[in-house]
Amino acid sequence: MKKIKGSTQMKLYRQDNTLIKKSYFADIIGYLYNRDLIKLPNEYFIEDDNGWKSTYYYNYYKIFCDFEKLTNNEYKIEKLEEK
Repeated sequence: MKKIKGSTQMKLYRQDNTLIKKSYFADIIGYLYNRDLIKLPNEYFIEDDNGWKSTYYYNYYKIFCDFEKLTNNEYKIEKLEEK
């Protein structure tokens, strides 16, 4: 499997296989997070500290691996096939 990034194309489904959204993984996470449909504890963020300030990034691979657990088994994702 290729590396999962925010720019990876995905499909978001409900558990009844209803397609909700087809977009970048970062957009799907934002869509769910802004509607309180996914909970992201601190362990799903990567901290980049350069000494002056800290910047936090999503750990997309870890979110991808635990996606159904994070959405309480209400949603699932599928990677779009690359051409």
